[in-house]
Amino acid sequence: MERVKQLLLHARTQLAARAAVAAAASWVLAQQLPDPLRQYPYYAPLGAILGSRPTIAQSLRGSMQNVAGLTLGSLVAVGAGLLGGRGPWSVAAVVAIAVLLGGLHFLGEGSSYVPISAVFVLVAAQDRETYAASYAALVLLGALVAVVVNLVAPELPLSRADRSLAQLRDAVATHLDRYADRLADGDRPPTARDGLPRLDPLRAQATEVVHEAHESQRGNVRARRNRGAVEVRTERLNVLRRCVVLVEDLDGLSSDRPWGEGIADVPDELRSPMSGALRQLAGNVRGLGQEVEDRARARDVDDAVQRLSDALNDRHDHYGPVEVVAATVLTSLRRTVAVIAAQEGDDRSSDGHHTQGEPSDP
Repeated sequence: MERVKQLLLHARTQLAARAAVAAAASWVLAQQLPDPLRQYPYYAPLGAILGSRPTIAQSLRGSMQNVAGLTLGSLVAVGAGLLGGRGPWSVAAVVAIAVLLGGLHFLGEGSSYVPISAVFVLVAAQDRETYAASYAALVLLGALVAVVVNLVAPELPLSRADRSLAQLRDAVATHLDRYADRLADGDRPPTARDGLPRLDPLRAQATEVVHEAHESQRGNVRARRNRGAVEVRTERLNVLRRCVVLVEDLDGLSSDRPWGEGIADVPDELRSPMSGALRQLAGNVRGLGQEVEDRARARDVDDAVQRLSDALNDRHDHYGPVEVVAATVLTSLRRTVAVIAAQEGDDRSSDGHHTQGEPSDP
């Protein structure tokens, strides 16, 4: 039963439901219109499909772009029909002009519909002017119905953003823990061959979902009940991106050895506090977005980073490449901890609003 509930609440299922409602409603409306519009009611559901998008902003933008592309292509076909017939030269000229016009920046995703609409109107219609006007009007009707359906039942993908952020969070923490283990054991740093989760696709996915959550706020009445929720998730994403940069710094110092020495060459008196700082940071990262705040963990990270700084200061008399490597890690750690501290402060000052996954989507 839980699986069925998850399926029904899935973002794709909700999008399919909104598209189906918009298509059915536009079909019914189109059949109530006077001639010649009533002769082509099937174009209204097409417009509803083109206008069905996950967010209100995407729905409105996509609708306008697609209708603009279809209308522009129809006008090209009407103009060509006045000058010639349906011969191969007419078709070639229409396609060439339509493809060129499809490059207009403002058309966006509607650019591909310029040549499709142009050829369709040119070869399929007897009365091109009437057909083109009906075609554009009905597609616009369906697209507007889709926008209205999105306004009535908007999506706010907070839970989906939480899942993506949690996946990235756990992957980052795993990388940091593995580095801490290898440093503590005096072993070589981990590599991609060690079966660690890839961070780039997880970072890209989390960035995309959080951006979608931002877009979904526009015109969304549900977003008013969750003020600050998207901003909190954005701050959390910024923290995790900074942590990914830290991992990338560790990887680069291990593989590139920019000063002729790598992390594996750092002496024990620096490896141990470096390992401790990374392990404490991994625990702090795992706590991001959790309901129970652990301020003691944040202090533990600060203390661990300070121990690494003190160990590095103790070696100021014989500063060399390994100390430069350790100093680079320390700088990256400090920047990461600073971003986390700022995010935790934002979480505590979010006026008591939910920062967890509200049941707005699966």
